[in-house]
Order: sequence, then C-alpha cells, then structure tokens
Amino acid sequence: MSYWLPYQKEWLKDKSPIKIWEKSRRIGATYVQSFEDVEDCVTGRVKDVWFSSADETAAKEYIIYCEKWAKILNAVCNTENIEILDENKDIKALSIEFPNGARIHALTSNPTQFRSKGGKVIIDEFAHHRNPYEMWRAASPSGTVWQHPIRILSTHDDTDCLFNEFVKDCKAKRKDWSLHTTTLEDAINDGIVERINKVSNKDMTREQFIKNIKNTCPDETTWLREYFCEPRINSDLRVVKNWSHHNVRKINYLPQVITDGWTKNIDLHLTCDFNYSPNCWVLAHYDPDKQNYYFFKEYCMDMYTEDLIRVVLDDYPHPGRIIVNGDASGDSKRSQSRFTDYKLINNELIRRGYKEHKRNSYTNELPGGKTFQFDIRKGNTSRKARFAAWNSRVVDINGNHHIFADPEGCPWLIYNCEELQLIPGTSEFNIPNRGALKDNPKLKYLGHAIDNAQYMVNYYSPIKVDREERIKKELNPWGRFKKSEKK
Repeated sequence: MSYWLPYQKEWLKDKSPIKIWEKSRRIGATYVQSFEDVEDCVTGRVKDVWFSSADETAAKEYIIYCEKWAKILNAVCNTENIEILDENKDIKALSIEFPNGARIHALTSNPTQFRSKGGKVIIDEFAHHRNPYEMWRAASPSGTVWQHPIRILSTHDDTDCLFNEFVKDCKAKRKDWSLHTTTLEDAINDGIVERINKVSNKDMTREQFIKNIKNTCPDETTWLREYFCEPRINSDLRVVKNWSHHNVRKINYLPQVITDGWTKNIDLHLTCDFNYSPNCWVLAHYDPDKQNYYFFKEYCMDMYTEDLIRVVLDDYPHPGRIIVNGDASGDSKRSQSRFTDYKLINNELIRRGYKEHKRNSYTNELPGGKTFQFDIRKGNTSRKARFAAWNSRVVDINGNHHIFADPEGCPWLIYNCEELQLIPGTSEFNIPNRGALKDNPKLKYLGHAIDNAQYMVNYYSPIKVDREERIKKELNPWGRFKKSEKK
C-alpha cells in the first residue's frame, strides 16, 4: 500500500507558487505539508521555511512531524528549544536547522512575526487566526517578492473571513492560485478509514467511522464546516438570502433554437447599471413562463456607454431581438455626451441594422429579424424593493430556483450574491467607502455588479412597493424616448 493517500499525493505533486488547501479536520494535511517542507530544505530548494498556525501547540506538533521526516530522510538536524524572536511582541519560534544551513521555523500566531523575514511561507488553519488580514499583509511579501512558495491550509470558519475570500476567488478564476479541496467524504473515498484501522489496529467500517464523528458534532453547521468545507453563513447580515450552488451553473448563449423543424430566435436581454468605474452590464436569457433568469456574461469595465455598447455588440451580434433593461437614470444626460445612455445604445443598435420592435397596429403581429426594444421603468424603485424581488426569485416558497448565473461569465454577480451584507444593527447596505476601496480594489464591484441584474428581475417579477415609494416614483419621473413600458 502506498504511504500517501491520493489527495496527499496530489498536494505533493503540485509545485505551484501558491497553493491553497480547503480541507476537513484531521486528514493529514499538515502532516504531508511538513514532509514537503523538510524535503525542500534537505534538497536545498529553500533556505528558510516560516510556518505559522493558530496556536503554539499546533506549531509544536508540526515540528515533531518535521523531526520525523528528517530522520527518515537521513538528514541530521538540530532541534532548538523555543527561540524568542521578539519578547515585547510575543513572537516565539521553534526551529530546526539542517547541515546545509536550511532552517524551519514554527511560529506562534502573531502577524508581525513575518516582518523582515523571507522564505517559504506556510499558514496553517488560516481561517482561525486572530487577525488573518494583518497576517496575510505581513506574510505574503515574505514569499512572493523573492518567488518563494506560499502554502495556505485551513478548515473553514465564516463566509466573510479572508480564507473563504481566497477560496472563492480561486474557484471563480479571479486568482490563478492552485486550489485543493478535500472533504471528509473525499478522504474516506481515498482510503483514510482503512489507514486509520491499520495504524490503530481497529476494524471500523466507513459507515461506523462517519457515524462516530458526526455524533461528536453539536449541530449540522459544525459538521459541514469542520468536515465538508462549507463555511458558516452569517445569514442575518446577508442581503441576498438563500443563494447556493443551485443558482450557479453553466449557461450557454442561445441565439436560436430549432423546434419541430423550424428555427426560433431567442431574445437577448442586456441589462445595465450606468457608472464609469465600473460600468456594469450583464447579458441574460429570460423564460417568461417560468420567470427564470439565466445570466451568462457580464461586462464590468471602466468604459463609457458609447464604447461599451460597441464591445458588447461585437461579442454578441445577436440575430434576433435585443431587449434592453436597466437603470432608469440612463434616461438622464451625461456630462461627457449630449445623449443619454439609452439614446447612445439606441443609436448604436440602429447603426448596426436593428429596428425598433413594434407591434403592427392592424394585425398586432410582431416583426422578426434584428429588432430591439427598451423595457425600462419610469423611475427606479428602492434598492430594498429590488432586493425583495431578487430574493423572491433566488428561491421561491416552494424551494424552486429561478435565478441562475454562469460562474465563468458572471463572477462579480456571484460575488455580490455571496458577499453583499447589511451594516450590523441596521437595514442599510454595507457599501464600501473610498478608504475600503483603496485597501481592496475589488470591493468597487459590490453593489453595481448586482444592481444591473436586479433591474431586469424587478421589471418582470416585481414585489409590491409601499405607498411612500410609489409617491416618490410618481413625483420624480424620468424623461423618456421611444421604448415599451411595463404597465
């Protein structure tokens, strides 16, 4: 029997500069990481390894693993007692030194411990560090500047922790880091129960093993978080309720379908939120019978409307009807143009051969071919009302899902559905200020990259607004040019 289980082999084979491992508890992740670190030191691939876990006992366990591998690899090493790196800042390290001068340092959980140090960086149980943001700010330059490897291993904590941000960025391909995921079920399928039986001289079945562990968990949330890589959701603060993997799936652009031997054009919806940094638009298909929304491609760019509409139509020269939805403020003139945003879109569609989609006043028939229409409200409803409409279609009272987003085409829409929160103790949305944007530029996509899609959903599947909102809308109508209006 091979010494390493398959998921451990995969980790060792991966030589990526930055690796992340979202994992179950006690599957031997730190154990195999210690082997990689000792091997790197013995072979001279690295001169220094800096390991940090959530507490001192984990650091000691890691050093014990390293000593074992050093002996197996016949590497004579010197293990030092606790080394005080900075007594005032409570920075301590357990160290191993190899004959070639390479060293492994196991540090206590203190963000400042990585300052002024360089080498391979290992952050164990990253989601459970006291200050993960400060830890990452201090640790990442230690590895990245001189191209040393970085390894991040952890079980999950909450959805809003930095480790979960990294995992989601990897899954959405916003980061090109290498991501490994190993749940308890994965480890069982790879033979961990049989390995435990061999080491402990027991004869558990896989079913018994699962039952024994699950019985120790106080609730389902703990079971899923500790063993199945599912972070705990702070549902009270989440603006988008009940968003899940059921809402995320591959969605194809369908210009046409063939049914019963004839070709039918499929409507393409372009729904817009107008800004400059970023200007956020998204393309979708809509099934009016089921009120299902299929968002497949978003454009979140620092572009003006007249430039962005050209990009969209170059990418998708749709042969049928294009329906434009979006922000009612698009009927207001912009300072950089003598036309409104919707007029600019209107003009570009006409320039490319699209005709306004109108019913024949005599036959009540609709034209075919390349046409367009605008389905825009006279005034925007409140953000609260738009989110109510959105949440009603994310999953309905019968448990059916009606909003779907493509993970590759719409990463920022999904990011908003997962990350947009309320300010604690209020009903206000926690939209980042300029200071937060400076620290984390991707926060600029919070709000705008979901507003665009919401305008469409709120147009076709509205939730009744209260009297105050109706009065406000009636007193502040937007000017209009030719477009169809929802009655």
